Amino acid sequence: MDICKLLVGGNYFLADQVKFFDNPIFHQASDRLDVEVIDWTDVIKKKPHKVDAPCAMVFGLKTWTRLARKKHGMGWSEIIPRIHRCLKHAVGDKPIGVFDDLSTKEVRHHGERMQRMFFDNFDCRFYLLREGMKKQQYDKRVKPFTMPCKDFTYLAKPIKDKQLDIFFRGNESDPERVKFFKQYQKTKHDMRADVIVYRGGDRAKERLSHEQFMAKMADSVFNFHFKGTGYCCYRYQEIASSGSIIVSPSYPHLVSHDYVDMESCIIYRSFDDMMSKMRQLLKRPERLQEMQDRSIENFRKYHTTEKRFEELLESIELLGR
Repeated sequence: MDICKLLVGGNYFLADQVKFFDNPIFHQASDRLDVEVIDWTDVIKKKPHKVDAPCAMVFGLKTWTRLARKKHGMGWSEIIPRIHRCLKHAVGDKPIGVFDDLSTKEVRHHGERMQRMFFDNFDCRFYLLREGMKKQQYDKRVKPFTMPCKDFTYLAKPIKDKQLDIFFRGNESDPERVKFFKQYQKTKHDMRADVIVYRGGDRAKERLSHEQFMAKMADSVFNFHFKGTGYCCYRYQEIASSGSIIVSPSYPHLVSHDYVDMESCIIYRSFDDMMSKMRQLLKRPERLQEMQDRSIENFRKYHTTEKRFEELLESIELLGR
């Protein structure tokens, strides 16, 4: 594979939970990848960047678009043309790939326009999508590329040794969370639970360090998963990585090699359905252990940072053909 220039414009995959460009697979391929973080002001001000490599990949768009709106008050009708002009100057007619990490709302309202901009104006060979939807029709070059997680399975405890049945700690980042937990607080049950939804984001006193957060998840049989700004967020794979069992509403987003309801996770259609499934399984610890084992196996096989980076390298190979 020829050297590929990675123009990084999103930071979701750079977080400590993922460390996408700090894993063994990346380091093995680093001689073929030239990574450069492009500041959002360079895009908005059309600061020139010239790609000398024979191909390039735009890795993430969310940081550029979010800060252009927040810091400059720009609308999407201005943001997308600016991204187009900046990248066209940088890559010209060279083959490129794109990773789109926009949120659910952004993809729903502006995703198709962003995709068309790349497909119509660049030699775009693939388009990886964080928030792909199951019933949406996409160009054949679009593929789901969901959030991975570092491997924390060393924290996993056998079901019989866990101190909690249910754990959740998270910010009020979506009305769905607030509505759910109001109903949860009114529900009587005898499960061992540590469930807190707080306000204030990173400054909230109820917020745990990531080390504490992962330890709590590992010590619980079940962990609630809810969308935040997107369906695809860190928590989904963190739960499996910690050796806990995902409990999630039925969401419409695409996840390759997803977890399976009542085999490696719980997917519910209603609050009563969720409570019924958890109560049923807590009476059957042997089945819960089998579910945990399958969940960990699926995570290790498909959803670690290393596995997702291998997927990226397979896509980048398309740029050299």
